[in-house]
Amino acid sequence: MPAEVLSTDEIKTLEMLSYFFYVMGLDRKAQKTAQAIMSVDPDNTWARGMMAALAFRNERYDLTLSMTSGYTPAGAKSAADREMCKLRARALFKTGQTDKARAMMSELLGDISR
Repeated sequence: MPAEVLSTDEIKTLEMLSYFFYVMGLDRKAQKTAQAIMSVDPDNTWARGMMAALAFRNERYDLTLSMTSGYTPAGAKSAADREMCKLRARALFKTGQTDKARAMMSELLGDISR
C-alpha cells in the first residue's frame, strides 16, 4: 500500500465504513467504498472479499467465481482465505456445479478438523 496515499488506519476506517454500508443493505455505497480501497491498495484482500460478497448477494455468481478464482482450500492460509473459499463453493453450488462445491467444502472441512 502506498503510504503517501492513505495510512493503514485510514484504510481500516474505509473497510469499516464499507462493512457498515453492506450490513445496512446499501450495496452501491459498500461497493464504491471497497473500490476506493482497491484503487489505492489493489492487493487488499478485505476489499476483494467485500466485492465478491456483494456480487454473490446480488446473484452475480459468475462474477463471484471470477473474483474468487485464485482461492483453493490447499492455498487457504488465513481465515479470510477460507471465507473466500466458502463463498466460491456457494457460487459453484448456485451455478449448478454441485460436485465441485461439495469437493471444495469437504476439503475445507477436512483442513479444519486436522
